[in-house]
Amino acid sequence: MSLYRPTDETHVTMTSWGVHEVNFSDGTTRHLVGSVSGEGRVSSAIQSYDPQEKQLITKSGKVYAIQGKPGTTANAVYVWQSWCKINKIKPEDFVDVTAEYNI
Repeated sequence: MSLYRPTDETHVTMTSWGVHEVNFSDGTTRHLVGSVSGEGRVSSAIQSYDPQEKQLITKSGKVYAIQGKPGTTANAVYVWQSWCKINKIKPEDFVDVTAEYNI
């Protein structure tokens, strides 16, 4: 199983978003999960967050502008579950930390 990975984007806007902290055997990462243009998306690991601009920069260098209130969509849930399956992440391996970003 593989997921679509857009490579030519540098700045995107995510709606119906949330942030999950994932505990891997070699460390902890945080990932933005939500909808970009109606499609579910899971970001690479978050590297920085600018609460003034409501922007996150990920390990891939992509800038995500988060828009609106946190939430979810069926597409985002599907992509998150697929991402977890690919990365062998169980429900007990992650926690929702969205509240830390909803300033």
